[in-house]
Amino acid sequence: MRHDLITGAAAITAEVLRQTQGKYDEITEELIAAAFEKAYCGLEAGILRVTDREVRESFQ
Repeated sequence: MRHDLITGAAAITAEVLRQTQGKYDEITEELIAAAFEKAYCGLEAGILRVTDREVRESFQ
C-alpha cells in the first residue's frame, strides 16, 4: 500500500459517502471499506495512466 495515497483516498471516500448519504440506511464498516478501496484503486490507476503516458511521450 502506498502511504502517500491514503489521505487522498480518505478524502474521496468521505466525499462519496457524503454525497450518497441518503441512499443508505446506515453507513457500515463494509460500506466505508468498499468506498475507500475504490478510491485508493482509482488513485493508483490514475497515477499509472499518467506515468504510462509520460513514458510513451518520452520515446516520441
